[in-house]
Amino acid sequence: MSAIVLPVFLFYFNLFRTALDLPILDDYEAILGFMNRWATSPSITDRLIWFLTSQHVEVKLFLLHAIVLVQYAVLGHVNFRFLSLFSEGLLLGLAYLLWKMFVPKSPDTLLRLTLFLPVTFLLFQLQYSLELSVVTQGMAHIAGLLFSLAALYELNRDNRRSFVAALAFLLLAVASFGNGFMVVPIGMLILARKRRYKELGLFLAISLACVAIYAYRFDFHVPEGGVVSVPQFNWLTIPKDCLYVVYFLGSAGGLNSHFPPGGLILGILLVATFVWMLATGQMSKNFLPFDCAMFLLLSAATAASRRAAFGVTQSLDPRYSLYSITFVILLWILLVERFLPRLRHPWNSGLFLAVMVCSVLFCLCWNMIGVASIRQRNDSVVAAITRFQHPDPNAPERYPVPPYRYPGPNGEADGVKLRERMLSNLNLSAKLGVYRPQF
Repeated sequence: MSAIVLPVFLFYFNLFRTALDLPILDDYEAILGFMNRWATSPSITDRLIWFLTSQHVEVKLFLLHAIVLVQYAVLGHVNFRFLSLFSEGLLLGLAYLLWKMFVPKSPDTLLRLTLFLPVTFLLFQLQYSLELSVVTQGMAHIAGLLFSLAALYELNRDNRRSFVAALAFLLLAVASFGNGFMVVPIGMLILARKRRYKELGLFLAISLACVAIYAYRFDFHVPEGGVVSVPQFNWLTIPKDCLYVVYFLGSAGGLNSHFPPGGLILGILLVATFVWMLATGQMSKNFLPFDCAMFLLLSAATAASRRAAFGVTQSLDPRYSLYSITFVILLWILLVERFLPRLRHPWNSGLFLAVMVCSVLFCLCWNMIGVASIRQRNDSVVAAITRFQHPDPNAPERYPVPPYRYPGPNGEADGVKLRERMLSNLNLSAKLGVYRPQF
């Protein structure tokens, strides 16, 4: 039991030490920009319309904004340190959900815990925390993944209470991040597979209501880095999109874009294993991991339709590593179920020992690399905002953030525009008392 707790403790210990009450990148617009408009709206109706229509690039962040508003009502200002730790804390919910999926029919709890050990070492490490410690990214991706998989988990259970829970999780998934809509086609297939046609109709009705609310004043042509993010279908881009999907699923092996071939190799291995599992009939024994894996595949395909214009290596962004790690864990669940008779004594199993050693080394390496990366990032943003608030007369700093370059064709110019918007949002939020800079 202590071995399971160890990576969790180290993960949150490191995050607690490095968390800052500072907006980073997307936080300036998605949180400060949203709250500035909220605080200056003259009426409740205007605020409600702003809540429903506020859009960050190609997504609406209802859940993030709701949590920020609750915090603002309680504290009177936004605290980014709390929000960052809260969003990262949702990984505990994801770990619990994966545990519920993990050979649930096995009566041997000790064996389940032992075989579950690699999951905790894979999940609670800092590879993706450099990106997901940014509040906007963390809340969108961690909460979106958690609630989407929770909805699929509940849909696979055959009782009315679980169906109600699935609807609630669907709403939370969509409110967290746009890829929550990927639950809809998979959920419909689950209900059709189980011949629960009345519930299928209700599920479809709720889903259409979510689409209607999401589409209300939605701008389908918001550019990011000079590239319009609305999906553009083109037969000629299919090979490139497929390659993006493979990189996306294997992004944990890409070392945060430092070793792209690793992402490609891991992605090919994962896709091949998934196809092999399908071909050998493992899906008929347990549909749930396959349903969750299909959600990740659809998420990868959606990302490819929007982001492939940036190049396939953009799929190795640290925030996508969470999806890659989750895909690895789902395949481990399927492998354990397939080879369970051979894993009755896991410490004598070559398969288990190999997976265990790889997961522990992966966790240890990324904890060391991750802490160093987060500290370097923190030093950079703290130094920038400190120079901005306490300028040197001989070398005044115009912007409160370090230089940033978009990955698009006009990256440098778009980065300057972004810093201008960050400056405007920070100044207004400080004036309104929405946020209180501490440096």
